[in-house]
Amino acid sequence: EKIKFDVAFMAIHGSPGEDGKLQGYLDMKKIPYTCCGVIAASVTFNKNFCKTLVKEIGVAQAKGLLIKKADNIENKIQHIQDSFKFPLFVKPNNNGSSYGISKVKEYKGLQHAITESFKYDDEVLVEEGLTGTEVTCGVYQYKKEIIVLPVCEVITDKHEFFDYTAKYISGESDEIIPARISHAASKNVAEISIAIYKHLGCKGCVRIDYMLIGDIPHFLEVNTVPGISEASIVPKMAKVSGLTLPEFFSRLIEESFPATENN
Repeated sequence: EKIKFDVAFMAIHGSPGEDGKLQGYLDMKKIPYTCCGVIAASVTFNKNFCKTLVKEIGVAQAKGLLIKKADNIENKIQHIQDSFKFPLFVKPNNNGSSYGISKVKEYKGLQHAITESFKYDDEVLVEEGLTGTEVTCGVYQYKKEIIVLPVCEVITDKHEFFDYTAKYISGESDEIIPARISHAASKNVAEISIAIYKHLGCKGCVRIDYMLIGDIPHFLEVNTVPGISEASIVPKMAKVSGLTLPEFFSRLIEESFPATENN
């Protein structure tokens, strides 16, 4: 028996759920879905390209360098040693869920970190570490209005950074919603998140991560398929905003239908 889906509720991390591949298939089948389209999904999955696009609208971010497998790695490492400040974060350029990310505190650990990241992708992004308050912000569209969920402060005392375990294992990180930040900082996060959402052509709910330095949000990355597990942040944000999870998910499903059906 062939079953025709009314809508696909997207909850697949990494490829093919976050990189545009599944979205392209669903587009061909004319099945609506609850997340970003092909273009927005593909450009946000490529961390370096996404940073380039976000920089176009003047959003602060960490200094970074893209390394490809075909590059002269020794020359790249020497350039990093000469021009970058430690600690550094080394990560696969195209990946999700914080797989393959390393925090490098000194030069001698850089080669190993790059090699590890190359196990996950043919491109590696090296970024200077930022010191501040880590925050994240959920954004979604409902009835033509872009809505910002309460800003969340992420505390990862048990981990060097917000890695896979901290993201998905309950109790491995602390999330404070709303974040303990100034009104000005919260306003900046909200305004920048809306600007990024529009500039990248996002749909559905995305989660945008920042390092807050003073009141200035520094862009880290966009998650176009945020986690919806019990330990995940967006469901907690929705609850704090006054929505039950069925209400929140219903909004995403309703918004995914074409305008002619969604009025």
